[in-house]
Amino acid sequence: MTEEFENNFLSSWCDECDEQGFYFVENTEIPHWIVHKTCGWEALSAWCENCGMGCAFPINSRERPKKWKCSSCKETRDIPKELYEQSVDLHLETDLPHNVRERLKISDQPFSLFAQVSSLVGVFAIVVGISLIGFEVKTEWNWWLIAIGAFLLVIGFIVGKIHVRKYLSKQRFDN
Repeated sequence: MTEEFENNFLSSWCDECDEQGFYFVENTEIPHWIVHKTCGWEALSAWCENCGMGCAFPINSRERPKKWKCSSCKETRDIPKELYEQSVDLHLETDLPHNVRERLKISDQPFSLFAQVSSLVGVFAIVVGISLIGFEVKTEWNWWLIAIGAFLLVIGFIVGKIHVRKYLSKQRFDN
């Protein structure tokens, strides 16, 4: 692992590539000029001391903006002059070495087809179950509809719970 990847990491979205990326810095609370060298996208990463929010927003370094405005508290802050002396590289998830991806807990596997289908089955079962339970009980037939509805509702929640557990166990980052 190179020395750069051993620093603290922050994430940023590359607007040009429309993908998630990461940059690695020693101090996450000072502003950084982020550049994705593949496409040339640039952003300012800054931390607002007033409200405690971090943000990254696109900039044009040729214009050398001197101030930035916090999107949360709307306070305007100065950008240090030395910010534009050295950029920080943005690395897309797919460009990171495997050992770095492992350190960041980024899964190499997309959601499986089973997980996607089980989510749809779970939601469908919950909707059908709720709609069947809503019938008025006038005959024995309606009791069967209510029982089937309750059964589908339980199945829907079980499938949903399994899916949520799998999703949570594959969270991308440990916070």
